[in-house]
Amino acid sequence: MARVRPLDTRTNQTRVAVEMFGMDEFLRELRFAPNEVKKAVKQGSKEIADKVVVEMKQRARIVWHQEQYETIVPSLRAVQGTVPKVKVGGARKAAVGRRKRRPSAGELVMGAEFGGRREETTQQLPIHRGSKGYVLFPTIRKMHNFIKKEYTDQIEKVLRKVAR
Repeated sequence: MARVRPLDTRTNQTRVAVEMFGMDEFLRELRFAPNEVKKAVKQGSKEIADKVVVEMKQRARIVWHQEQYETIVPSLRAVQGTVPKVKVGGARKAAVGRRKRRPSAGELVMGAEFGGRREETTQQLPIHRGSKGYVLFPTIRKMHNFIKKEYTDQIEKVLRKVAR
């Protein structure tokens, strides 16, 4: 099951993890692997993350407050790493009317994903859903089995090449 870690205040990132048994040990051992193995694992992880990003963008088109995601979707991207990673947010300004101070994708992402409406300042956001989310987190939860299977397949493929 995907687990949600709270917002990391040092890096301003929320993390969602797909639990896989033995993953910590594998990543520890991967540090000592040859460079071509590390590179192949990173490329495979990025391919998986690219597929997750495509699903997130599709889901963002059908959510009822899709206008708010129009600013966020261009900032969604897969990042190369030893595990599949997706990065969202940034300083890109939204094209919202004639307002002097426009919000950036990074400022909108948490409100659009988790909602608001509990205070006067968050009335423009969708209804608060706790940690369920609307687009990003439900997509990761939905693709949980796909991510685990694909990542395992990628690792096996890399290890078969090394074993030859």
